[in-house]
Amino acid sequence: DVALDPYTSHGHDGLLEDGEILNDPTVEALVTQALVQAEAGCDILAPSDMMDG
Repeated sequence: DVALDPYTSHGHDGLLEDGEILNDPTVEALVTQALVQAEAGCDILAPSDMMDG
């Protein structure tokens, strides 16, 4: 599962700064997460995060 919400204290998928969701840094973190999972041998990646881009 490609998502950040299981790892944030606020339960949202986006990275926050001063209460604002940082879209581009969040998308970059999700891409990194997906690449790590693929390189680790995952056969299927299921992006459940809902971000623009």
